[in-house]
Amino acid sequence: NDLWFMKQRPKVLGMTAEKAFAEPDSMMIRRPVNRVLTLAEAVCYNCRLLKAAFPKAHIVLLTPMQSTKIKSSQLEQAATIIEECGERLGASVIRTDSEGCVRRSEELQSFRLTRDGVHTNEEGAQCVGSLVTEKIRRMRADGIF
Repeated sequence: NDLWFMKQRPKVLGMTAEKAFAEPDSMMIRRPVNRVLTLAEAVCYNCRLLKAAFPKAHIVLLTPMQSTKIKSSQLEQAATIIEECGERLGASVIRTDSEGCVRRSEELQSFRLTRDGVHTNEEGAQCVGSLVTEKIRRMRADGIF
């Protein structure tokens, strides 16, 4: 959600996955949550907490879907950070920004799959849910987890 509130979180895209993952797990997960200020840190922090609590779990990260409220360039930057974090974690990534059914250009013309350009309506939620379900089915069939 930080992309929608860039004025309050101006540094949200200010760190690479490489830099976020330079900090050892043991130090990162002890960091106070109010010291996790960038998207890369947030993905790293949360996934490391999940891995510590559920070491056998396979994490699947989803990038934000397209929306009318953020610039396409910011969305692409965020999705790339999430994808790079996923690579470092050994997590799967579903790129709803590029593979999803919600298209910024269409939503700017008329809200078709969203209520307001950001939040999916019932049809949009079903479409995104079907995409995620199919991607996870394929991952399982391919033996990823």
